[in-house]
Amino acid sequence: MDDHDSVDKLIANTFFKHVRAQSNNKRCADCDKPSPIWIAVTYGFFICTECAAKHRELGVEISKVKSMILDGWKLSELRRVYVSGNANASKLGKGPDMRLKYTGAEWYAKNVDDMVKKSEIDEPGMEFIHNLECKSKNTLQPKKVSDIKMPKFSEDAIIAQVQNDDVIKDNVSNKEISTAPVHEEAVIKKNSPASLRISSRNKFNLENNPTDTNRLGFGALNLKDSHEAESSVESIEKPTISGNQQ
Repeated sequence: MDDHDSVDKLIANTFFKHVRAQSNNKRCADCDKPSPIWIAVTYGFFICTECAAKHRELGVEISKVKSMILDGWKLSELRRVYVSGNANASKLGKGPDMRLKYTGAEWYAKNVDDMVKKSEIDEPGMEFIHNLECKSKNTLQPKKVSDIKMPKFSEDAIIAQVQNDDVIKDNVSNKEISTAPVHEEAVIKKNSPASLRISSRNKFNLENNPTDTNRLGFGALNLKDSHEAESSVESIEKPTISGNQQ
């Protein structure tokens, strides 16, 4: 098939399907809008509808545009898109002035001509479309995930592990664990200096050490007063013996 021949609509649609799968071709080469459906054939760029209107204003001498959907296509025109694409659009810059940008882009249009001639030799006829289709399918094909081999354990190793677990459980169960708080009764010795023993470590002497009263609070004061009152009563009740009774 000669490059100047028109291609079937189905072939053109297949080509655009695979070439648009490339990430750079999914956005307009000029304004970066998504899903462009027009082509600047002179440069092989995908462009949006608004930018296509600006290209038309430049004239076909500077930029020839065609619709992917509405227009017919020649094999040579598809090849220009194949060798260029939006991956090369950055070479022309991103200036806001469309006319200034493309009137000075004649050098790139000639580069595309040279790439097309080389492609005609390397991939004659419709071979480049077939190659593009194969590349696209390989890219979209999910990668195979290799099976992960799990380590093998012998029966002896498993039994030993179970025995170790049982030993640990027995050791834990044999230990007496007590979380209940320990309460010790306070003891007050009668007929001795008032003292309060809370534990073998802490001793509080209300008589000899007044600061212990502050540490114990009102309860210690009550105990002290109670002890003093009891001592006073005992001293009153005891009869006083003086001299010898006959």
